[in-house]
Amino acid sequence: MMSAPLGTQRARTRARLTGETHAQARLELTGPDGVPDAEQPEQAALEAAILSELHDAYGRDHHPLDSAVYGMTRVRPSRASLVLHLADGLWETVLDRLLPEPDADLDVEGLTIAGIPGLRCRCLPKSRIVLYRPDTAANVLLQLPTDDEAEARQWITELGRDSDPMRTTTTWTPAERAQLPAYEAWLGNVTARSRVLRRLLAFRDLPAVSLIDADGDVPSLDDFRQILAAGAKERSTGPARTGPVRSLARPADRALVLAVVGGHAANGLGRGAVGRTSTTVGLARALAARGLRILVVDTDPAGWVRKAFTGPLPDGIRIEREVANGAPDTERLRQLARQPLHDVVLLDSGPTEQRTIAEAADHWIGTASLWHRPDPRNLLVDDSTDANGRSLPAGWDEMWLTVMRTNRWMVRWRLAPGDFDGMFAPFPAARCAGIVLLGARKQAGARAQDYLSGLHTELPVLAPAVPYIIDEDDAREQQNIDAAFERIAEMLFR
Repeated sequence: MMSAPLGTQRARTRARLTGETHAQARLELTGPDGVPDAEQPEQAALEAAILSELHDAYGRDHHPLDSAVYGMTRVRPSRASLVLHLADGLWETVLDRLLPEPDADLDVEGLTIAGIPGLRCRCLPKSRIVLYRPDTAANVLLQLPTDDEAEARQWITELGRDSDPMRTTTTWTPAERAQLPAYEAWLGNVTARSRVLRRLLAFRDLPAVSLIDADGDVPSLDDFRQILAAGAKERSTGPARTGPVRSLARPADRALVLAVVGGHAANGLGRGAVGRTSTTVGLARALAARGLRILVVDTDPAGWVRKAFTGPLPDGIRIEREVANGAPDTERLRQLARQPLHDVVLLDSGPTEQRTIAEAADHWIGTASLWHRPDPRNLLVDDSTDANGRSLPAGWDEMWLTVMRTNRWMVRWRLAPGDFDGMFAPFPAARCAGIVLLGARKQAGARAQDYLSGLHTELPVLAPAVPYIIDEDDAREQQNIDAAFERIAEMLFR
């Protein structure tokens, strides 16, 4: 296979580092990665100051679930200037952090001005704000979302009335000139910091953004080379290493009984809101669509099943509730299974007695919820791994540059259930029909496919994952859910 032309390769690399489209990245390609360094020292100094101030403002607050890095969604560098695309609603936080004002309480020796000495701003057409220093050619453009333009323009217009005059004077103030040597000493290597800002999105996939360490150092050129080499590799690590999914068949004289249980069911006791009812209902719809007669038995005292079916029941589905004294009646469950009126009986378990319900069924289906964010019960863990699914060492966030140099790792991040096999240990493994992964499409960290890439288990996992619907009126998302359960039903009843 012939490799892509060098210009195409550099455009792809630049697009990955900057967030530009491929067509935009092709417009100006300089250097091995297509991203030019700032041509003038004054430009590099301004960019280094912006990176440093944003790092202080956002620091470790960034998380891979966020859509922006330090408030930026795209970076467009050229030799002479830089365009930073701001995320929705962040313009005021960014401007207020960058523009200078007196502050006697700073913890940096010699500094009594917060923000960037000499920085000024003005509005331009098309939702843009230019940041510049008087008497220099250095400038950085902030591209705002269209909806933010009017409010930002008004805020800048009123700066002279509401803020310190230092932010609006057309020249450097004596105080700013006096502060400049101490500020530049705080910045350190401005060329290196400018280089990081221009390639900011290279770090989007790292488990946390901390581009300036305790000694003030930023990533070296060797670090960038390792990031680029890792990013060029195929990110997929192959199929999930899980047990095989078996095809299920109805017994000759009765219905097939399937119990739906939740993960995190230590000693047979589970939790609410882990997707059991959603899985039961989705699977019932998919099986009924295949022409099977389905009885859904609600054994949860809360009775969520009927509420989960919006509108009239689909043809082929019937619901019964079997709860006695707050617990499922297992003898009654067996009687229902012996009736010849149905092809499949689905037992929707509640938060308790799940092991009892699983033992009353022919097979059980487990749910592993990847969509909790935040996770109030600590059922999920933030798990940083290398490309092969191996966990990174403790303290990764504090020493990622050292780890990268030592191990040459590509880093992935995932939101994962803690102790996957341990969640289902109370249930008989030999009767596991499969585990359904529930992962929200809109939350990058909860992508079940990322989780599967490092999963080691003997339990069969029913992939692909089912997106968890948050907006019940989202018809397109409901179609995605229905399609996922149709594929799962096909896997179970081939």
